Amino acid sequence: MFILFINDIHLCFHYCDFLLYADDLKVFHTINNIDNHYQIQQDLDRLCSYCLQNKLELNVVKCKAITFTKKRHVSKFNYNLNGITLENVNHIRDLGVTLDSKLHLDLHIDNIINKSFKMYGFIMRASSEFKRPSTYLYLYKTLVRSQLEYAVPIWNPYYNKYIEENTSRSRNISFEQLKSLIDFMGQHIEFATGNCRTLEARHASKRLWDELTKTLNNSRTGTKKTSDGWSKVCLIIICYIAYKAIGTLVRR
Repeated sequence: MFILFINDIHLCFHYCDFLLYADDLKVFHTINNIDNHYQIQQDLDRLCSYCLQNKLELNVVKCKAITFTKKRHVSKFNYNLNGITLENVNHIRDLGVTLDSKLHLDLHIDNIINKSFKMYGFIMRASSEFKRPSTYLYLYKTLVRSQLEYAVPIWNPYYNKYIEENTSRSRNISFEQLKSLIDFMGQHIEFATGNCRTLEARHASKRLWDELTKTLNNSRTGTKKTSDGWSKVCLIIICYIAYKAIGTLVRR
């Protein structure tokens, strides 16, 4: 109902683009000169009038302004909503992802790894009396690995240093500490390590699967020659089988 109620909000923006997710609104525009700043402010003024007319309240305290650029000298402007100046920040958290003004993701990676270690510590404290090794593995996959892999397509695969940092810490959790627990209980190491692939391995597998699905869909719809499509399918399947076989040999 709320989405239907505000389905005409796009009329506020004559110059800016916007993204709307539930009640979360992001307004953005390319800045080439001072006039672009005033254009953004005009759209913000129309947004304020729209909210006033429809008896909607903006949480100005949570509204921030950020400029994404690689330039050293940044054109700053004091935007305002309802007469309140918006705070200019260097980084912002949006839907669980921390973005900085240079579009570097170091801060986001540090945050998710720290959260994962905190969750891992909680699991160890809360489950000290658990007897089944599989319980630790389920908890790791559900509470720790989910943190490490949240929104990973944003920075994977072109930032290899992030993958290496994430993988090394993830392996430290899933292989070393979980392995010591399972050794203590007299279980086989393969039970844990065989189901805890590295971040890079999991996403390489996913990319192969996505490519296979895309090729199959193209073959069915006739967007490519059928023979070429099925040749590519066979090649992807062979690569995937080889990839799985190599992974099995490495674990052994």
